[in-house]
Amino acid sequence: MPAKYNREGDNYAWVIAGVGILVVMGAIGLARFGYTLILPRMSTALQLSETGSGGVATANLVGYLLFSLAGGVLATRYSPRKVIVVSLVITGAALCGSGLSKDLPTAALWRFLAGAGGGANVPMMGLVSAWFSSRRRGLASGIIVSGSSFALLLTGVTLPPVMTANAAAGWKHAWYILGATTIIIAIVSLLVLKDAPPGAPRPARGQKRQSTRIAKLRRAWPLAGLYMLFGFSYVIFATFFARYLSSEAMLAEKTVGGLWSLIGGVSIASGFLWGAVSDRFGRKAAFAWIFALQAATYLVFALWQAMPGYILATLLFALTAWSIPAVMGAAVGDTFGPAAAPAVLGFVTLIFGIGQSLGPLIAGAVADSSGTYKFAFLLAAGAALIGVPVSLLIRTRYASQTDFAPGAPTSSSLDE
Repeated sequence: MPAKYNREGDNYAWVIAGVGILVVMGAIGLARFGYTLILPRMSTALQLSETGSGGVATANLVGYLLFSLAGGVLATRYSPRKVIVVSLVITGAALCGSGLSKDLPTAALWRFLAGAGGGANVPMMGLVSAWFSSRRRGLASGIIVSGSSFALLLTGVTLPPVMTANAAAGWKHAWYILGATTIIIAIVSLLVLKDAPPGAPRPARGQKRQSTRIAKLRRAWPLAGLYMLFGFSYVIFATFFARYLSSEAMLAEKTVGGLWSLIGGVSIASGFLWGAVSDRFGRKAAFAWIFALQAATYLVFALWQAMPGYILATLLFALTAWSIPAVMGAAVGDTFGPAAAPAVLGFVTLIFGIGQSLGPLIAGAVADSSGTYKFAFLLAAGAALIGVPVSLLIRTRYASQTDFAPGAPTSSSLDE
């Protein structure tokens, strides 16, 4: 790379990060977590069982899985910016469509299409590798994933009043608001995002072809396994948080919304915190600490069935909420380089999506059979605990700060 080229030296890198917050806010925060607060009223209106409610969530996550893989490959071959914009438009339209749901099949279809957010999230995380070097890649990834926190904060404050204002149709209006907001974010992305910094070398055609053969790269599989464990465990908590507190803890809708907003407010720092920790101490150490804290979160939520327990679990989850995506984005960029990062992220997100898709379905079935969500949260805790030793077994190398070839390691390494 020419000496004149310096990613962080271009202030536009931080503009990219700022728009990345909005992209993640729409693609994941609104598209996925809006369902958590809308679920109690939506499930009542559509007469969904616990298994049906979990099935609707699973449809969204299956969509996310497929769109993530497609988005990563298309962004590597073509333009990340274009893939992000198109994916957000599809997501916004599907969120509006979710408000038109009449029964379980139509709800599942619209939620599946809302999974197009995965086609925006993966290329957006890949852009971090193009605009930031490895010494700030964790921090930058942490900044971007905080978009989900802002979405939780926004939905926790705005959706409960919207839904209580109209008992019959309030949940529909909530979906329309989320959809319109996501389409606005798509317009901002179209106007502001750029695929690479000025002067950045473009990957050769051979490098692009190599980036689509990710499943054959050994170093991708352990990262994908970790991501799968995270997806399976955290989505159980995120999907059934409001349902559990409303139906079993008998908390008022306003109180549940307040706790959800608390997650949004506190979790803003989670990506920053753990991204910086991983920059300082290495990716695998950060992974292990995060999984240990998340296992404690789900154990407390399941076993300490009182307001102090709910508050503690809420705070613990908030501190680690978006940590794994931030560290994963940095780890992939380090290990495979900017040229291949979107495709690799698409692959590991595919495996993540499998875990994420199974989580709500299995948790809903467990709740139906046992009559409580306690055992579902214990299952989530077990999956998170498995992540601790697995984290210590992975190996990720820091790619050179001047390296744009995929998978070209250097002699320096923090996670050997």
